[in-house]
Amino acid sequence: MSIFKCSKCAYIKEVADKYVGKRAKCPKCGNEAKVVDTIPFVDRLTTAYTKQKEDISTYKANMQKVKEYIEKQKSTHQEQLHKHQQEVEKLKKQNSSLNSKYSKSINQHNKDQEKIKTLQSEVSELQHKLTDSNKSVENISHNQEFNLQDDYRPIIDWFAQKHIEVMIDKDAVDTRGFFDEVAITLGNNYSVLEGVLEQMRYIHRKGYDTVKISLENRSKEDISIIKNFCKEIYDYSFASRYYHDKKKNAIYLEIQKATKIANFFNGIWMEWYVYMMLLERFEKQELSYTLVKGIEIIYPNKDKNELDIFFIVDGTPVCIECKSGEFRKDIDKYVKLRKRLKLNREHFIICAIGLDEIQTDGLSNTFDITFTNQNNLLEYIDTILANIEEHNKKVLNIKNSFSKQTKTETTSKGTKKAKSKTTLESSQDITKDEADTIKKSGFLKSIISPFSR
Repeated sequence: MSIFKCSKCAYIKEVADKYVGKRAKCPKCGNEAKVVDTIPFVDRLTTAYTKQKEDISTYKANMQKVKEYIEKQKSTHQEQLHKHQQEVEKLKKQNSSLNSKYSKSINQHNKDQEKIKTLQSEVSELQHKLTDSNKSVENISHNQEFNLQDDYRPIIDWFAQKHIEVMIDKDAVDTRGFFDEVAITLGNNYSVLEGVLEQMRYIHRKGYDTVKISLENRSKEDISIIKNFCKEIYDYSFASRYYHDKKKNAIYLEIQKATKIANFFNGIWMEWYVYMMLLERFEKQELSYTLVKGIEIIYPNKDKNELDIFFIVDGTPVCIECKSGEFRKDIDKYVKLRKRLKLNREHFIICAIGLDEIQTDGLSNTFDITFTNQNNLLEYIDTILANIEEHNKKVLNIKNSFSKQTKTETTSKGTKKAKSKTTLESSQDITKDEADTIKKSGFLKSIISPFSR
């Protein structure tokens, strides 16, 4: 027998084998379908059933695995949640402990403030008593202006001889801040930090807040220098934000917008660097010196000039102008300034960072002032100090030689006078009254003169 199966309505009917392979209309829906042999049809049907049964078994097995995985993840998350809850409890306890310590610190601070107020009251009372008793107490906390005038007297006097007034900025020489530390870091590592410094200047000019410093294609040593510098200016509050993005291999800095900070990175750092180098050198050599930075000088006609660095060693004045940017347009101004101050060309120095020795030598031979860079400045200063020392030795030798000569002449004259006196006394046998008479008559000169020549 054969089977007729409608593919549309699933109607099935058993028919004679002679219709196998022929098409017939479905008596139910009228759809035309093909008559097939029973055995192949049942075989295909059995195969399809078996496959579906296997798929169902596989699906059930997978569902079991999913359930097991979900249970496992659930257990893991519960453990993590429990662990986090324990950490939260621990942090709460720590926070409670810190709050307790903070409260104790606040209480102690308040007690200390009360003690300070009490002491201040006692000090004030003692001061009133001292005033009432007309006792003079020296003020050991001298006025800053007085200190400046006293500390820099040789420089003030040197300019005063030229009828030039000197204005000294106390902030320019105040090393209590962090400007000197940052300047030394910049100067000692300028070859590495030059690009970083230029980026900081650029964002300031453009009015931006944050600078991105890429660490790509840099050596480990350079990266270490840059990171330490960035951390340093952040620690000293020159930057309000510091972030090292390890994925992008870059450092992000937000520079403070304060005028002093901006001016420092725009060039004042160079003055601090030179100032601290000279200060260290002079102290190490135990020289008699007076050193100042950032002064303003006022001429009798009210013209003004600013001098970056000025010092006097053993009476020899030296002026240094520090340049971290373009300086060529100002060369003529500095040549005229040197002549106006009547300084030797060797003692008026332009320290321009970034120049090489060939450039400094060439510029020094071209213009009537001396050029150095940050690397050979101290070497040149040592030359000046050596020349000053040599000059002082020569002056001392001349003084000693003159002193010996004067002493010899004085001794020789004293011997001659003693001999003349002895000869005169032995050759003259006169009384005191006779001698007075001779003096009055004017004849004593004619008697003494032959022996005193």
